[in-house]
Amino acid sequence: QVIAVEIEENEEFGQGELAGIKIAKEKNCLLLIDDKKAMAKANREGVSTLSLSGFLLLCKEARILSKAELHFVLDDLKEKDNYRFSKEIENLILADAWRL
Repeated sequence: QVIAVEIEENEEFGQGELAGIKIAKEKNCLLLIDDKKAMAKANREGVSTLSLSGFLLLCKEARILSKAELHFVLDDLKEKDNYRFSKEIENLILADAWRL
């Protein structure tokens, strides 16, 4: 489904961030976003947010993604988007979650 939204010019936030906030607000859904300022703006507007690292941790804890799949996602983010987590966060995402 393609959703078109009109957004006002804003020097502080990019069009993607503003569109994401607007759509999440209109659809009453969770916004996956990492920019701290944009996250704070979304929260002020009543939009629930989650960071990418938080999302991956939830996927790990719910056993939606295996350790191998998480490795793949992290590698893909690095290679294709030049997206990097801190070593601490990366270790947390990849740590064995299901040790008994």
